[in-house]
Amino acid sequence: MTDKRHRTSKPRPPDALKGGLAETSHSPSFGSALGRAFRGTIIRSILATVLFVAVFLITTKAWKLNIYSPLTYWGDALEMASYMGRDYVFNDLRERFFAPFGVDHATSLRYVVNFLLQPNSTLFLLAYSVTRDTVAALNLYYLSTFPLAFLSAYWVYGRLKLADPFRVGSATLYALMPFHFQSGVVHLMESSYFLVPILAYALVLVFRARPYFHAYSDGAWRWSWRDKQDWFWLGLMVFLSSLNEYHQLFFMMLLPVAAVIASVQHRNHRILGGAAVLLTAAGLSTIAKMILNRLLSEPGLELSIIGTPISGYGEAEIYGLKMIQIILPASGHHLEYFRLIRRTYEAAHVVNENGAVALGLFGAVGFIYLMMRGVYSIARRTLKVGILDVAALLAFACVAIATIGGVASLVATIGDLLFGPQSILTQIRCYNRIIVFIGFFSYYAASVLLAGVVFRIIAYLRIRRNANLLASLVSLPLFGVALWDQVPFKIANSPGESARYASDREFFAEVERQLAPRALVFQCPFNIHHADVNQSGNSPYNYADGIRPYLNSRTLRFTYGSDDGSPQLGWLEKTSQLPTERMVERLCEFGFSGIVVH
Repeated sequence: MTDKRHRTSKPRPPDALKGGLAETSHSPSFGSALGRAFRGTIIRSILATVLFVAVFLITTKAWKLNIYSPLTYWGDALEMASYMGRDYVFNDLRERFFAPFGVDHATSLRYVVNFLLQPNSTLFLLAYSVTRDTVAALNLYYLSTFPLAFLSAYWVYGRLKLADPFRVGSATLYALMPFHFQSGVVHLMESSYFLVPILAYALVLVFRARPYFHAYSDGAWRWSWRDKQDWFWLGLMVFLSSLNEYHQLFFMMLLPVAAVIASVQHRNHRILGGAAVLLTAAGLSTIAKMILNRLLSEPGLELSIIGTPISGYGEAEIYGLKMIQIILPASGHHLEYFRLIRRTYEAAHVVNENGAVALGLFGAVGFIYLMMRGVYSIARRTLKVGILDVAALLAFACVAIATIGGVASLVATIGDLLFGPQSILTQIRCYNRIIVFIGFFSYYAASVLLAGVVFRIIAYLRIRRNANLLASLVSLPLFGVALWDQVPFKIANSPGESARYASDREFFAEVERQLAPRALVFQCPFNIHHADVNQSGNSPYNYADGIRPYLNSRTLRFTYGSDDGSPQLGWLEKTSQLPTERMVERLCEFGFSGIVVH
């Protein structure tokens, strides 16, 4: 006889997940999974990226672009070129603006803050190291956001069990959203949504059985800090998710919603604790960036506008999300009838930045399906935790938060009543930008539906050999039609703005030849960013035109910029109101060498 030995095994954690999330959540550690992905699919990833770049260049005709000539040369694009460009490269904005009194000198610590908390600045430095030109670096940065958005979406869709060619197609459509083109260089930070798929994946993982920063031991979930995947997400919250404040805000609003529902579904309050760690990290990262920016560099032109807030109470509804705009045809659609549909709507309704939220027919199908699935689950109280169910829940939460009259309006009202019209809660207005989250889930849902239809047809026809190849032959033309439908946009230089930029470069090069280095130049008329202190109402002067001299010179100092209640502001106001002869005398008294009239 042989002795029977009793063997003990570790208790297995409860797993209530279905639809593929269980495999995602209980796969080996993130580091090993990522390593296998690089080793096993690197060729596929390279081929997919090359295919996307080719599609992108052909579809948008971006291959014709003169990278050293601006795509846009007005408004916020000038601010992006200033702060994302020259100041991040030369670190001299505070020395070259705010004449005659100036502000604190630049500090090398700014590069440390940018590297840690503003990775967009590092990306710009890389672009500048290649181009050695501010405008060219700005263009290259913008162009790079397209393949970066594709790569992140492609990786996450793979983790969510979406196979090629549906994975390639949905990631391509996501990277080429109409929002990406209509935000453009002017709203460069909004165009930099390439981390959103990864943030969306972090939200999906809230619904797995294992809470963040927990391990199953002795029959219960207990706090654990050993999982590399958890530390990856924590590092992302601290160092990378602050790439864009709106994206981080939406993530921080969606995370508690996901945590509460997941904790109820799994009957596990530990999910709340794990999510709270990520939420705290994301919030502290945003606060730390704001404080450090104020300590080490100027606070940003949008906060330097003589006490006038960018937005007022009520603008959360003016710039809010409207669901009908998600399913409307893209602006400038190829078909006249579709353009007529859009013109009919826009002729009778207020349309602003929220007009850029269209997803095309393919994305609209996915969005409608998610809304129907979300409503059905809520009504029947039968919420499951499959990937599509989670996507429906998160998309539904996005709509509830951002839609006109929704949570966004409540947040703005509370902010105005408790903290005043200039509080951050009141100033947040462009909730339509949550479309980058909605679009990610919508393209995924549409691709899952398409894959289901295609493979059911193949199964019905009893085709067993080369099924995947046949699925590709069927689906790729459909993705091509979807791409044609949602991308009537071209990336090209603006002839008029390119000519104005060339004129500025020539003009200020001549001014620098005539004036000594660090000479003071007074800018007329006196106008600071979004606030027009002259209140003329008919001035052709753009709110950001005062940045143009700084962008096109290397040594001169200018008067643009002041803070509310500062001596600089008072001096600028008084000087600009003087008669011409007295103004010139006063400027000479303060050491000015010239006046530039815009």
